[in-house]
Amino acid sequence: MRCLIRADAGEATGTGHVMRCLTIAEELKARGHEVVLRGSFGMIQWLLARIAEVGVETQAEDFGCLSTDERDYDGIDVMIVDSYVLPSGDITRVNRSVPTLAVVDGDARGIDAAAYLDQNLGATGEGLSARQRTRLLAGARYALVRREIRDLHRPAPRPIADPKRICAFMGGSDPTGAMVVVARALAALPGGFQIDLVVTDRWRSAVTAAAGEHVRLHHPTPRLPDLLARADVVISATGTSAWDLCTMGVPTIFTTVAENQRAGYEALLQRGLALGVDLEHDSSAERSLVDAVFRLIEDEPLRHSLWAACAEAFDGRGPERVADAVERLALRLTPS
Repeated sequence: MRCLIRADAGEATGTGHVMRCLTIAEELKARGHEVVLRGSFGMIQWLLARIAEVGVETQAEDFGCLSTDERDYDGIDVMIVDSYVLPSGDITRVNRSVPTLAVVDGDARGIDAAAYLDQNLGATGEGLSARQRTRLLAGARYALVRREIRDLHRPAPRPIADPKRICAFMGGSDPTGAMVVVARALAALPGGFQIDLVVTDRWRSAVTAAAGEHVRLHHPTPRLPDLLARADVVISATGTSAWDLCTMGVPTIFTTVAENQRAGYEALLQRGLALGVDLEHDSSAERSLVDAVFRLIEDEPLRHSLWAACAEAFDGRGPERVADAVERLALRLTPS
């Protein structure tokens, strides 16, 4: 089987679309399938390194553009599209000749596809027709968590280390500079903490000015899971990495840095999977972050409760289930 993945990345739009598609690609390649990743990747060096690590063939296509020329799909058995901006009509048109799995976050944007994937907690296919919902892969069962994350799953809650370790990152591009707020908050912590901040070049000088002396700065890196695995507490934007952290079972404080993250943020809190601080609307966000850190450090029953809820919701097998569905689509079968 030859699968085409169409996704873009950029400093303004982030890297999540490409990253979650690479998780599907990794599973498909492990099964012996060919995978082509087509799109614009913004010259984001750590992302390019991750693409090379997965070993997919890459093809360039302008950001936000999708060819409808059938010749551009010669030899393609199935396509996966993950985008908020690719024209829905063009995706629908390509789907008529190449069965397409559309990765969506609640809103399918009027796309008519062979199947849909919404890996968000509580996804119901709102906005899809009854017929389309029969082709929907929905919820945490399909969470796109890559293999190295699954291997880092904590089989039980871990005691707090000495020094206490905190890791914070705000996604692959941090378009709003949320890390500056986080750095100011963590700089107020007393001694006895080791703090790792993953910072993009755009915000590095501002974070350096805000951070305290016990803070270490890191460039975005494919080796982020290693930092997360050593942390006692993680602070993260509610992007695609949310499912990684839940699968690992790391005590986490999620934040919102964009409106399209709000539904996922609220679902995580409602299900007791993590703590949260709303950077957009909390006028005391820095104080709230510090309070949340101390809650997780000091409250062992809370940490155990969060770990148990995450273990129940995320089993790490989402990529396998999605790959099964993609294989069925390539055979012109229903996805499940």
